[in-house]
Amino acid sequence: MIKRFLAAILACLLLLGGTATVIAEEAPEASPAETGTIERNPYLDIALSCLEEDNPILRQYNALTGADIQPMLKTGMPYYFGGQDYSRLLTVGSVWETSRYGMKGHKDVYGFDGVGFVRYIQTQMGDELIPSLSEMILKRTGAYKDYVLTEVAELTAPFSLAWNSDSVMIAANRRLKKPKKYPSVEEERETYAKVAELLEVGDLFTANHGGRHVMMYIGTLRQYGYTAEAAGEMADYLDYPLFINCVWNPDYVPRMEAYIAENGLKALPNKGGVCITIVGPRYSDAPHKSGDTERVKRPKDFYYFDLEGYHLSVLDLSAATSYVWWRTPADKRGNAQN
Repeated sequence: MIKRFLAAILACLLLLGGTATVIAEEAPEASPAETGTIERNPYLDIALSCLEEDNPILRQYNALTGADIQPMLKTGMPYYFGGQDYSRLLTVGSVWETSRYGMKGHKDVYGFDGVGFVRYIQTQMGDELIPSLSEMILKRTGAYKDYVLTEVAELTAPFSLAWNSDSVMIAANRRLKKPKKYPSVEEERETYAKVAELLEVGDLFTANHGGRHVMMYIGTLRQYGYTAEAAGEMADYLDYPLFINCVWNPDYVPRMEAYIAENGLKALPNKGGVCITIVGPRYSDAPHKSGDTERVKRPKDFYYFDLEGYHLSVLDLSAATSYVWWRTPADKRGNAQN
């Protein structure tokens, strides 16, 4: 009876020109895994497998592409100075030279060094292997001029100490001249968004910033599905280029301590490993840092953003004394992706 009564009242209201309000449920906001545009790529399959368990970029990649890439090692692949012999991975070796990564003669778990990591990817892909980092930089206008992404270099020139009025880049042993006026924040963001548009997954960036180092381009936060809200303190950097590399990273120390203990190894914890780096933000804009903050000529500080609990490191291009943006020509690449 009550149901009939209510139905009758509603019918009367409609006949009299009244309105009935229907409350609709709001559509849930799309998750990062639903908004990204990154596509599955064999370079990414290989490179991201070297990250640690539950890395947010690896997690997003799997969710967006349907891939099921699992970490080779739950800690991530560690850094080992001179690590380019892949048959020795995860064995215990003696450090052969003192560096920021350890003392000569100390025992470390064998992993990649920066060049070794990139060459590992290239070996799996059947690509031509990169030369030494000094050759990449110093021969960029000679033997390797066809590998250099000149347009990208010209775009980023005003952000680097390596820039002067006569050339896009200068060698590390030349006198450095800063630009008279550093670009504005707005110009910086527009420039790095253009850089990311010009880069392709698999492109390389080699820089001298307290030591030569190489890294591989993997996309942007926006491509991995991050919105300003989801990215948190990285909201202003969604379109800056992201790179994967094997380098000094203090977050590896506790992870490797646990790995060494679990496996009963006689070794010291590695001080770095494969990780994600964003190129472009200034160190002064990074909200977090650890390490030796007093070192200026050879910085050992670890500047980073917090991305869902992951410490995403920063490379400020103004700290680079020389660099090169690099793409291996198509006829020098293998067919491993087919």
